[in-house]
Amino acid sequence: MPKISALPNLTTPDGADELPINDVSATTTKKFTLTILKEWLQAITSFVTRTMITNAAVDKTKIDFTTAGGVWWEELARVTASTAVSSQTTPTFTAKKYLMIINVWIPSGGGNAANIRFNGDSGNNYNFRYNSNGGTENSSVSQNTMSSGSADSGTIGLDIREIINIANKEKLVVYHEVVSKATGAATSPDRYELAGKWVNTSAAITSITQFASGNNLGAGSELIVLGHD
Repeated sequence: MPKISALPNLTTPDGADELPINDVSATTTKKFTLTILKEWLQAITSFVTRTMITNAAVDKTKIDFTTAGGVWWEELARVTASTAVSSQTTPTFTAKKYLMIINVWIPSGGGNAANIRFNGDSGNNYNFRYNSNGGTENSSVSQNTMSSGSADSGTIGLDIREIINIANKEKLVVYHEVVSKATGAATSPDRYELAGKWVNTSAAITSITQFASGNNLGAGSELIVLGHD
């Protein structure tokens, strides 16, 4: 707070935005105004430390996800299976230009592949090319879903899909997957790579469904969607 001696002199009080303060040491009357108070409050913000801010006071509404230099990925949706399910669909989320899907799938009941659809579209509007463990490239066109093109009987799988999500453009997808085929250090995981697209050019992606091509998705299977503009 400013020293009283540093405040401006008050010669004729106008009563509008002034508080008279007696500077005894100088035998003068000073004035304290709302403008001075505002400047003082702005000056002390540098004294606020992280430890003064409670965890409960910080949530996603207080974090900058939008401007350049801000936090990049914002969690838009998350669905976690508590029991075996045939599919998982996110709630509708706000469209973002860039999306990342983190897809953990745990097979239940036998061979599975983690397939996805956008905005509930089950038409033949997906195509993609893929390979398994760096092998021969395969191509699938006019499909009603997007997948790795494989039916795996592993113990757990992790997919990362990155998407450009512009409403009037086809949605391009880059996809990486690792599957633990068997437990233990003696068996290496399998990997799959895919490049695909959803041919819709009239709407941005605002919901995503994952489902198993064979049996069910087991408890703990999870679909997480991150986004940024």
